[in-house]
Amino acid sequence: MTAPPDRLKAALGDRYALERELGQGGMATVWLAEDLKHQRKVAVKVLRPELASSVGPERFLAEIHLTARLQHPHILPLHDSGEADGFLYYVMPYVEGPTLRHRLLRERELPVGEVVRILRDLADALTEAHAHGVVHRDLKPENVMLSGRHALVADFGVAKAVSEATGRHHLTTKGVALGTPAYMAPEQAAADPLTDHRTDIYALGVVAYEMLTGEPPFVRTTPQAILAAQVTELPTPVTERRETVPPTLAALVMRCLAKKPADRPQRAEEVLGVLEALATPSGGVTPTDTRPVTGVPGPAARGDVRRWVALASVASVAAVIVLGIVFWPRKSPQAPNAAVGAGDLRVAVLYLDNLGRDTADRYMIDGLTEAVAASLGRVGRLSVKAPSAVRREQDAHPGNVSQIGSALDVRYVLEGSFRRVPTGIRVSARLVEHASETQVWSNTYDGTADGLLDLPARVAEDVGGALTGGLDAAEMRVAMERPTANPVAYDAFLRGNFYLGQRNREAAEAAHREYQRALSLDPSFIAARARDAHIYAQQADYLWLSENTSADDLADRALAMLDTVLAADSGSSEAWTARAYALSQSVRPRLLGAREAAERAVALDPRSVEAQHRLVNVLLDVGDARGAAERGRQSLSLDPLFAPAYSVLGRAAVAEGRLEEASAMLDSAVLLAPSGLSWRQWRARVRMAIGDSAGAQADALEYERLTGRPSTLPALLSALSGDTAAARRLLAEARAGTALAPTSEALLWLSLNEPERAISVLERLWRELDSHRTVNLGNYDKGVST
Repeated sequence: MTAPPDRLKAALGDRYALERELGQGGMATVWLAEDLKHQRKVAVKVLRPELASSVGPERFLAEIHLTARLQHPHILPLHDSGEADGFLYYVMPYVEGPTLRHRLLRERELPVGEVVRILRDLADALTEAHAHGVVHRDLKPENVMLSGRHALVADFGVAKAVSEATGRHHLTTKGVALGTPAYMAPEQAAADPLTDHRTDIYALGVVAYEMLTGEPPFVRTTPQAILAAQVTELPTPVTERRETVPPTLAALVMRCLAKKPADRPQRAEEVLGVLEALATPSGGVTPTDTRPVTGVPGPAARGDVRRWVALASVASVAAVIVLGIVFWPRKSPQAPNAAVGAGDLRVAVLYLDNLGRDTADRYMIDGLTEAVAASLGRVGRLSVKAPSAVRREQDAHPGNVSQIGSALDVRYVLEGSFRRVPTGIRVSARLVEHASETQVWSNTYDGTADGLLDLPARVAEDVGGALTGGLDAAEMRVAMERPTANPVAYDAFLRGNFYLGQRNREAAEAAHREYQRALSLDPSFIAARARDAHIYAQQADYLWLSENTSADDLADRALAMLDTVLAADSGSSEAWTARAYALSQSVRPRLLGAREAAERAVALDPRSVEAQHRLVNVLLDVGDARGAAERGRQSLSLDPLFAPAYSVLGRAAVAEGRLEEASAMLDSAVLLAPSGLSWRQWRARVRMAIGDSAGAQADALEYERLTGRPSTLPALLSALSGDTAAARRLLAEARAGTALAPTSEALLWLSLNEPERAISVLERLWRELDSHRTVNLGNYDKGVST
């Protein structure tokens, strides 16, 4: 038994005598207390200190008072709320009975009749609350009290009150979750600020699923993994977990768990109607230990269907990959020239399982997998899922090919294994139709390390032929393309790709070395040259390669390399993507050329996440926020958990003045990729704009730690907070230590209330822009200029 702190007892002592702690949740600690005025037991819930400090009493109390008007047999009423000595609290009746969580811990699965009765009470409560415009946002077994034959919902509107008071819809500035990951709807997990009453319907489905099966649909080891599952995975059908669940009830639960709000029941009253029908003998379920009880009717819930942002609407098409399956070498049961696709040729290529467990082979395994996916992706009739989404989902769902294929929205999954054998290496591969768990093709490839160069094309030819009934000459040509004839150069290229994917300074330097080694072995290796040019463009962005090299020099070096690449292959989407990056990363911005290069990259490969992302960034740079947002959503359709896409959607929202939406998007980016530099920088600015100076400074310090060099961000934040002396000092340090971007410098002068100096900087920028308005794209593409 935990005694209340003396300060808290003193703060509330004139109204409530605190006795002991009843429990703790994500937002509050619950104390049993005596209501001194009314001489009754109550539950006093005190917000966690870190949350209370960011909420502010006035707005929180104003929001929570809106829930006090709810009067309903299945809603635990709000007695009181207030602020005392810095503590924010609210008071509810003390219910002697257990919570639904206690019941589930004791019994795990509940009788079907009991489930229907509890769900009916919960749906009745939601119907009433939604009719008054109150959304719970944190419905879970801990908030369901069991009293006699009835269930009562507690904490109505508390999560909403906190989110409205802080302006944050997923995480507070201190990282406190607003909602519980296991019960959060996909749009809530993705931090969509426009969530509505249908999030409660999703949570009701999760609670029902847990009462019937003993656990929620998604159980993972970390909150981040659960949130990702809510967005991308399909739950196992209830009847697969418990065969005795009546079909009508099972169908209702799965409808409530639909990823898209529009696919769920639109009103709690609709759910209530189904449950009341189930509670009668004609409905197929008679609740135990009770008689049918007619639910208390309420006004129809509001029918406005607000458009939620594309974070969750595209989630059902996420690409998934599995890690950890042992693949036995088998001969194909079907001839390669027999088509198995029947017109549905959506494929996910899983990363090879490393049977030898030697981590030194990781670069080779990853490179082979991605090369097979790229070769298959060049076959126009096939739709191959993005490797970036595949990698993440493989880690989240090891071993369940059926679940992976469903979440990816593909028909076929290509899985395989890699092992070293005395003669060299052995790769086994098989193609599976995941829905029927039927193997439709398999093969084993033996060879030496030098044979790695041909292996991806061989696999792509065989798999493509099995899917299509045989590749035509043009498809065969693109599938069999080899990037180099030198196997040692190819090995260096695979190592470089492995490092490049890690997205940090040390890995970038290692990737650069490997690409340079590949080019020394084969100067005509244009894929390696394009990747190395990307490294230089990245360095122009972050100045990682050399502290003494300017962004302009690095960008020019990248462009010179890309001239060579595009002269040899003007159809390389990757080269155009790198060109767009380089043109947009110099102090002399050449954004018009960058836009055309990015548009060319997307036209050449619409399925490239990186190309779409680069175009979004350029559109933001040239001021087309609406076009950037549209493109950002398209990139999410390729990979719903691609953190940079959330970052640029956040920047687009900033450009249009929607700061709360921007904050939510940037929170999602940081949650998915905490080391991302761009979203750290933008979130700091947004946090400062919404009044969260502590959170902004924390992001600024983390940005400097990640980059390993001073930035202009602390100076800007100091200026915005009124500390002009610190801002000037930091600005002087930034100007002395780095090549300061004119836009950043102008913004700082404006923040220091010196518009003349800002205008002078911008005029200099315009002169430089005007002198570079026309950029020759090279002899490889006559007649094209920007």
